[in-house]
Formats: sequence, structure tokens, C-alpha cells
Amino acid sequence: MKSTTPLLLMLVGSLVSVNAFADTPIVEAVKTACQRRVDIGLFKGVAIGSIAPVTPPGPAVENTILCGEAKSEYEIYELGSISKTFAGIILAKFANQGLLDLDQPISINLSELQGFDSGKITLRQLATHTSGLAREYSGSESAWLIDEPGLIEFLEKSNSLQFPVASYHYSNVGFGTIALILSRVSQQSFQQLVQTEILDPLGMGETGFMTTPTKPELLQGYDVLLNLSQYHQVSDLWAAAGGLTSDLYDMMIYLRANMHPDTSELGSAMTKSHDEGLGWDSKPGELPTWKNGAMTDGFSTVIEFDPTKNLGTVVLGNEFSGPSMITIGSVAMGGEDTSTQLELSPDFQKVVSGKYVTDDGQFEADIFPTHQYFLGAQIPFHNGSLSIRLLSLVGETMKFSVDNGSDSADRVLFVVDPLSQEMTLTYLEYKNNDEAGTPVYNSTVFRQKN
Repeated sequence: MKSTTPLLLMLVGSLVSVNAFADTPIVEAVKTACQRRVDIGLFKGVAIGSIAPVTPPGPAVENTILCGEAKSEYEIYELGSISKTFAGIILAKFANQGLLDLDQPISINLSELQGFDSGKITLRQLATHTSGLAREYSGSESAWLIDEPGLIEFLEKSNSLQFPVASYHYSNVGFGTIALILSRVSQQSFQQLVQTEILDPLGMGETGFMTTPTKPELLQGYDVLLNLSQYHQVSDLWAAAGGLTSDLYDMMIYLRANMHPDTSELGSAMTKSHDEGLGWDSKPGELPTWKNGAMTDGFSTVIEFDPTKNLGTVVLGNEFSGPSMITIGSVAMGGEDTSTQLELSPDFQKVVSGKYVTDDGQFEADIFPTHQYFLGAQIPFHNGSLSIRLLSLVGETMKFSVDNGSDSADRVLFVVDPLSQEMTLTYLEYKNNDEAGTPVYNSTVFRQKN
């Protein structure tokens, strides 16, 4: 760890602001929230675009809010999973044109999957994370370079799907599969499709892709502890899951186009993607429409809009703190600032490492530091080690998730006592989904040995 002083981890980030146009009450609320957070020095930089009425209801005005080290609206950030909305819009356009049927099995377009369970999945299920596929290709960084043969092989090996089809389980694999199908139908790469179908028509000249081995013009990213993150090249297929880059200027073009789609083929495709939840985190037809993203452990992003209230926002940060960005986005959408904070040692990886046991002493787990803000875990209910990644801090709770691909449904939760700093570990082993589609877990509590 680089810091020698206690680090404040918060659900939301630290920001300072620069006004670009006319202030609104919402912008003032964002500024207040931003300044409170910049005082603790958590974030490196965040650029926020706000569309909001001066006095609701009424016409909207735009503001640019630059925070921390953010210098202008032209700095380039990784978009992370916001990239999925681009794939969803192209998918919607192809469906409108009759080139694809969202509800036919994907084996129609991927003949290699004939006779496999994965071949029975539909494009709609892929685009709404209800396919039953695992979240990731594997637990290694090489998964970001997955190519067509590798993806087909993975899908064939996914013959026994991890989750019940129609239950919600987030899947990057699903969007790589969408990219492959879009490419086969159009005879273009996914990158070419995004360029010709969205970027060129909208005039988004600064939006690019992380498909080159050398780092493009891109801000330095930082992990959740503000250590330097690494750039990772992605394949054309993985780009659909999280490989686009952009600046605030371009993303405000994208926000306006999605917030008030026109009647062109592209506008109609945007409307369809919103109404049917293709690539967005919001449910089909739900308002506000929104999507967040976090790619190489160094960037977090949000896009959110509600045209009925003349509200919209884009939040781009060069630090990995997804829930923090979502909360800032909520303030920009007129919500209250409900952040909390907890002071932790900068050596928290060492603090939480060690032996953990159940209260009856029957089971024992080992937690140990690995790289960046990852932890390794040996848990008795699992074969081999797990890679545990810090996702967020909510109040007095640090949330971690198992991030090794095939077991991405399992969860590990650390709870921190703010006074004693005592850690409790709960391992949530995924079993199935109930009739309502809610995940059911077996829960086991471990306490750290003294």
C-alpha cells in the first residue's frame, strides 16, 4: 500500500466541481456532495454531465461538473459495461430490420451449438442476463482476449448451464456471444459495427476501443485503494462486454440521443433497447433507464436518464468504485445524498488476512492478500482457491464477490465493526433460484481468529 495514513473508504466518491453552463438546484446538490467527498481525498477524478430543469417541471439545462484531477470534458475514460448498451442498440436495430429474431435460439446463427444446451439460449436472454451462462469466461485476465474459437468452445462446454434459464445472472459471456452473432450476420467486426451504426451517425469522434496492445489516449486508472491500475487489451468480442472508451463530450451526445430518441432507424433502435432492456441495467421499460460500468479495476461509469422529468446524467471516473458512481448519479438525478463512511487501515488486506473459523469450530477458512485489492480465499466448501474482489463499501459493510468465473454466483461478505475493526466473514454458497427467481444461498459465518 502506498499510503501511510488511514484511508477513508466511502460508498460515494470525492469530487470538486466546475460549472459550465447554468446552475440548477440539482447541480448545487451534486456540488455539495462532491466537495464533501473531495475533502477526504478518495477519488482521483470524475467528470459529470448533468441535464436537469432549473425548476421542475420546466426546460432542462446542461452543466459540466469536473472533480478532483479531472481537467476537461475531453479526457478519455474506460466506459466499462456501458459498452453493453451499444451492443444492445445494434441488436435492437438488427431485430427491427428483420435480420435477427430476439426469441429464436442462438444456434440459428451459431450452428456449432446445435444440440447443446447453450444453443437453446435466445438473443433476448443474452441481452437481459437471463441466459444461464456464467459471468466470466474464466478467472484469468487472458479471458479478455477471448476469440471466436475460444468462445465457441466455452459455449459448448457450458452445455449444463450454471443457472436456470430466465433467472437473472449478470453475464459478460452473454455479450461476447451477442458480438459474435452480430458480426456473423453483418460480416463486420463488432468494432466496425459500433463505428458505422452509432459513432459515425452521432458524430462521436473521440469514442474508441481497448483492442490495441498499447494503451490508447486514456487517463491513468486507479483501483479502490487508489493504487495504479493496469491497461488491458481486449478482443473484439470482449469489447461488447466492456471495451469502449470515451470522453464526457461524446457521452453527452450519446445521453441526449438516448434520452430523446428520434424516429430514425438508430433512434428507433435506442427506443427498443430501452423498452426491452437490451444491454441496460434497468428493467424493460423502467424509468429511469440506466447502466453502470467498471472495467479494468481502474474506472467506474454511469449513464442514467428519465425523459419524463427532463433528467439525465453521465458520470465518468478514473477509479474503481462502481457503487460510489451510482450514488453520485442518483444525486444528479434528484435523489438525496445518503453516503456513509468507515475509516479503515490502508493495510486492510493484511488486517483481514488470516484464519477464520465458524462459531462451533467445525470449519476453518484462510484469507490471504494477492494483488491490487484482491484477496485469495481457501474455503472448505469449495475446491481450490477463490479470488475475492473488493466491490464496494456500504456503511459498516465491505462487500466482496467471488470472481473466478464458474463460481461467480457465490458470494463472500466481510462485515467490519467500526470501533473494534473486528472482521466477520459470511460465505454465501449459491444453491438455486426460488419460484420468484430470487437466488437461494447456504450461509456460513466465520469469525477471524485472534
